[in-house]
Amino acid sequence: MPRTPGILLVVMLAMVQPAWSSKHEVCVHLFSSRSAPGKIELLSPAQARIGGTEIVFERGSEIRASRSRVAVFRKKREIAEGAILILHGVNGARTELRVDDSVDRSYRGTIRIAAANAGTLRVLNDVQDTDYITSVVGSEAPPGAPLEMLKAQAILSQTILSRLTDNAILDDSTQTQGYGGFNSERPEIRAAAAAVAGKILTYDGRPATIYFHSTCGGRTSAAKDYFAMKNGSLPYLKSVPCKYCKDSPFWKETIRTVSLKDWKKVFGEPLPVVADRDVADRPVTVVVGETLRETGYAFWLNVGKRFGWDKMPGSRFSFKQSGDEVELKSNGAGHGVGLCQWGAIGLARAGKKYPEIIDYYYHGCKIR
Repeated sequence: MPRTPGILLVVMLAMVQPAWSSKHEVCVHLFSSRSAPGKIELLSPAQARIGGTEIVFERGSEIRASRSRVAVFRKKREIAEGAILILHGVNGARTELRVDDSVDRSYRGTIRIAAANAGTLRVLNDVQDTDYITSVVGSEAPPGAPLEMLKAQAILSQTILSRLTDNAILDDSTQTQGYGGFNSERPEIRAAAAAVAGKILTYDGRPATIYFHSTCGGRTSAAKDYFAMKNGSLPYLKSVPCKYCKDSPFWKETIRTVSLKDWKKVFGEPLPVVADRDVADRPVTVVVGETLRETGYAFWLNVGKRFGWDKMPGSRFSFKQSGDEVELKSNGAGHGVGLCQWGAIGLARAGKKYPEIIDYYYHGCKIR
C-alpha cells in the first residue's frame, strides 16, 4: 500500500476494557506491507538471546533463516543459531536494522525474529504503547501538521489500542496504523502524544470504532453507507462536508491509465459499471461482468491491489475505456470515512482545538 498517511484503516478488533491505560507493551509485526525479509543486517550492536545463550552481536552481523531456524553470521561465518532470536539495544539503546539491503529502521523495545516460509524471517517488535503511539502519529501525520491535529490523531490511535485483546499482534502498515519505529518520532509528536496520554474516544460509554483516511476531497462518507453495514451501525460516523483538506496533494483529481488487456484479466468483460453512489459521490455498488455486484469499497481495494495504489488513490472514482487503455479518475486519498487527516490539519490551522476537530468527524462521541 502507498505511504499516504492513513490511506486505509479498517479496524474492528475485540474490545476488552472501556478505557486505555499506559505502561503496557504492544506487539507489532514489522515489514508487513512488503515481502517477508530474507536478510537482516544489524546497524548497531545488539544484546541477544538465541539457543539459550546470551551474547552481544556486533554491528554488521547478518540474520538469516536456516533450516526453519534463525542463524546469525559474522563475516559470512555462522556464529549462532536457534529457533527464536531476541534482540534489544545495548544499555537501553535502540536496535538499528537494515532489511534486504534496502530498508533502514531503528526500533525501541525488543525485537523477536523467527524463521518463516521459504527462507524468510518473521519480525516482531514488543514496544511500550506510549512509544508506539508516538511513532504511529509521526507515521500517519505529514510533516508540519499542527499540534492540535497531532493530538486528535493520538487520541484516535489510543482508542484503537483500547479495543485490542491482550495477545493481539498489530501490523505496521496503514492496514492498521502506519508504524515506522523510532524513525517516525519527532519532538512535537511526542509532546502532542504526552498532552493527551490516556484519553480515548467513546460512544455510549464504549471505545468508538476508528476510521480515518488521508484526504476526503470535499466530503466524507457515512460508514453505514460506504461499508454496506446494517441500518443503525456506527451512527457517529456520518457524511460531513469538508473543505478543509484543500492543501492536500490529493485534493485535485488524479488521472491514471492501465492497459485494457490487463484490466480485462482482472475484471473480464464487459467493462464494470457503477450502479449507485452515496451522498458524497463515492460508488457504493459496482456491477462486474454480467451479474456480479460488489461494493464500491471492495472494487476500489481490488484496483489498488492489482494495479498499484497510485492508480486510484481516492475512493470517489470513475473509469472509462479510452482506446486500448482504461482511464481511471479519482479524487482524494483513502476510503473517505471518519477523520480526514488533511481536513484535520486545515481545521487546526483555522484555530480549532483537538476536541472540536474530533467532534467534526465523530458526531456524538466523547473524549475521556
